[in-house]
Amino acid sequence: LDLSHLNFKSDSYCYDGNGHEFNVETEEEINGQKVKYTVPEELVINKEYYSNGEKMNELPKDIGEYVVKFGTKFKPEVNGKIINSENYTIVNEPSETGVFKIIKNKVDLSNLVLNDQSKYYNRGNQIEYDLEELPESVNVSVKYYFNQVEVEKVTEVGTYEVSITFSLNKEKGYSDEYYELVGVPKNVPSLVVQKKPIDLTGVEPTDVVVSYTGLPIAYDLKNIINFAKVSDYVQPVFEFYDESGKRLEKDVLPVDKGVYSIKVSFALNPSCSSDSYNLLNNRSYYVTMTIK
Repeated sequence: LDLSHLNFKSDSYCYDGNGHEFNVETEEEINGQKVKYTVPEELVINKEYYSNGEKMNELPKDIGEYVVKFGTKFKPEVNGKIINSENYTIVNEPSETGVFKIIKNKVDLSNLVLNDQSKYYNRGNQIEYDLEELPESVNVSVKYYFNQVEVEKVTEVGTYEVSITFSLNKEKGYSDEYYELVGVPKNVPSLVVQKKPIDLTGVEPTDVVVSYTGLPIAYDLKNIINFAKVSDYVQPVFEFYDESGKRLEKDVLPVDKGVYSIKVSFALNPSCSSDSYNLLNNRSYYVTMTIK
């Protein structure tokens, strides 16, 4: 009975509060096939566990390192067959002690990637770095720095350093005594807050025909196609010209009958700073207002 493929050197288990036994069985791959080596059915492997030189009366369960002494014993019978030890020879019987360890559970964060992130300004609302969902065993603390100065929250356009600290969730019972964090990312990612783009593609004023009233007549914003989608951020700017091409004074609206040319351009609303918003595809248009 050859025991050379069995493991009598070292074994370990992660702590779970239960007692565990040294596993002598092994496995290897031969020609692409996994081969498992088990204790011969005629034998029993006896194990004695020692802690600090004292023999234990129970299986190891606490975190630590234990010495294991092995012994072999023949079973009296197997499947009704009487086992006569004189008919067997044990080869490579264990002669030295082994080491058995109960180790801390590892909370592995090695698959967590902290990439730089980019987001758009959101009207002064807080913007946060997005972390993937973490196991309940992990607490996370996030701090933001702008020009190396910590900021309470990210609201404005700029580039921020994100300092992320991971720790065990002790409130859920994950103490340092029984658990350890491994593979914790060390890099400091960036959170870039960009100006919010306001795309004016398709926002176009149209020619209008209105009736004479004897009163100043403004250009109705309903005549600007797709203006509703950007009206929270953008306002139109009008320049009126009479039929001779003369520009009406600022803030003066057409009154008399005739065909007026209007130059329509777009600008950010007073509440929207150019530090936080960026107009895309902005251009001026020329349309007519006919007063009949």
